[in-house]
Amino acid sequence: MFQFKRQATLANINLGNLSAPPAFGDMQFLMEQALKFRGRFVEISWTVPKTGLPFTLTAKVLPAQPPSWMLYRGNGANSQLIWGHNSSDLTLMHNLVLLECEKPCGPDDPTGAGHNTISAEAANRVLENNAATGSIQSHAAASIQLSAAQAQAQAQAQAQAQGAVNAPASSGYTGEPKSTWLLALQNREFSPAASQAAAPELDAPLQSAECSQAIGSGMEFLSTLLPGQSMLEGSLSNITVSNVLRYIGSNALTGRLAVQGMVGSAEVFFRAGCIEHAATLDTKGDSAVYDVITCQDGEFKFYADEETPQKTVVADIATLLRNGGGLIEQSRFIEAAGLTPVSYLLKKRPDLSRVEFEAIVARGIAIDPALQWKFWESIDNRSTLAEVLRFRPMVRAEWTPLLFNLLKSDLIALASEPQTLRGRMLIEPVPVDQVGVDMLLKTISNPEDGILRFAAFHFFLQQEFFRYERSGGKFAIMIFSLGNRQRLSENVQLLPGEVIAEAAMRINSKKRKLDMLFHFEGSDYAMLLPETDTAGAAVFANRICQILVKPPLCPAIEGDELVFSFGIASIPDDVRDPGTLLAAAKVAKGRAKMTGVPIVLYASLSE
Repeated sequence: MFQFKRQATLANINLGNLSAPPAFGDMQFLMEQALKFRGRFVEISWTVPKTGLPFTLTAKVLPAQPPSWMLYRGNGANSQLIWGHNSSDLTLMHNLVLLECEKPCGPDDPTGAGHNTISAEAANRVLENNAATGSIQSHAAASIQLSAAQAQAQAQAQAQAQGAVNAPASSGYTGEPKSTWLLALQNREFSPAASQAAAPELDAPLQSAECSQAIGSGMEFLSTLLPGQSMLEGSLSNITVSNVLRYIGSNALTGRLAVQGMVGSAEVFFRAGCIEHAATLDTKGDSAVYDVITCQDGEFKFYADEETPQKTVVADIATLLRNGGGLIEQSRFIEAAGLTPVSYLLKKRPDLSRVEFEAIVARGIAIDPALQWKFWESIDNRSTLAEVLRFRPMVRAEWTPLLFNLLKSDLIALASEPQTLRGRMLIEPVPVDQVGVDMLLKTISNPEDGILRFAAFHFFLQQEFFRYERSGGKFAIMIFSLGNRQRLSENVQLLPGEVIAEAAMRINSKKRKLDMLFHFEGSDYAMLLPETDTAGAAVFANRICQILVKPPLCPAIEGDELVFSFGIASIPDDVRDPGTLLAAAKVAKGRAKMTGVPIVLYASLSE
């Protein structure tokens, strides 16, 4: 079960590129924007003139927590995480940034990746200098153990960095923070940062040089953390999940990595750098790690020393990353082809026999032929990918290579509209009284938002149960609530009526014609999903979260402020009668609201 409270993410606010390492005034301006856009990552980039190395610095501010700083070397998602700190000391952060920029790199190591970051002697000197001026607390201490030669080199770099602080003009600062930005900032409107970097090499073994990318054995250097506060956090627009896993494994950290992306939530537990347990909404264990690896947007947080008794992951990190490298390439291929959850899948050769089909897909990635054929049979030219997955639930690590094969083999096409197949009209059809249907729906709907009334829910639920008794058809219900979290107080408030109406319109536009949306008890809502099991309902619930986050429901409510609490139960997967079904979904919804988990399945509560 997931415990990551941020249920939606937005892209970084990119302030543009500097012509040189940031001056103190630039850092002040970065912090001003982080304070203005609380809860969002704000970033700047620059290239060091001496070495040509590109860097990116991000800052994020949350209520009742010190600012979170992350420094990356490299461009986009292919970058390396150098360090992360939770600190309110702007002078200290500026000194650490300058120290990294002054780090030497030779012809044998042009990227500087083989050099450890900030030696113990240099870092201690930074601490002493700042402590002397009262800019940091006396209890702050460094836990770094590097070689004496590296310490001496970094001490020299510290002296140069200290000179840079005393002479800010040398770093490109001209006295006005905004003057160093290449991006026009008059209106303070920033576009999201985009990452188009190539995939990193994932099949290389973990080297000792990579282990030295962290500052010591922990990331809480120079900061004190409150209980439950993240020790390390960042945006997946700056670094891949694979590199985050490498970082944690290389430094033998223990704790929980929480990933929140547009494809859902996930968590990975580590013990001394080894993955013990991983879980997503759909799966656990090794397959959950593969699902996490393919996540290319969103945010991550690492909470130190959180452990779990579960042991679901068998393979080691190196093996998981090596096998997951292919999934990343396949995921990027199908996304480049334009595949989204709302893409309609169209068969290019619908007349293929099973023998012919298996002969064609056998030339691609090795996947169970029976599984591929079942998926192929599920494509009816009138269903989106999300609808196909609701009918035949599969985890991302399963359907990604399968769709890669079908697209590579030119067996399917993607479309924004369904393909309609009309046969010969043998008789003249009698038109349906649509006006009468609309009038009936109007009488059982709430006029303010168009959502069906609570009493109607019980009637249609009963009818669906009768159908189940007669034919054995499965069905699921979702009970859920929507709210928005206040940025300063963190309190969750109900959404205004006009926002609920917009949300209902979006949900109705993406649901199947069989699915029905109702008001439920109090301010809750319910959906009745015929011919859908628990896994299929979870897929659709995750889809609802996505369509309500982007674009924002209204200008005053951003996507990262929405709070979802879904409880899901189904017949016959969980229970066998309507009353128990309602109770099960309410219990799951209550657990979601209590834990901050966006989607909870009743089945998961009994595991």
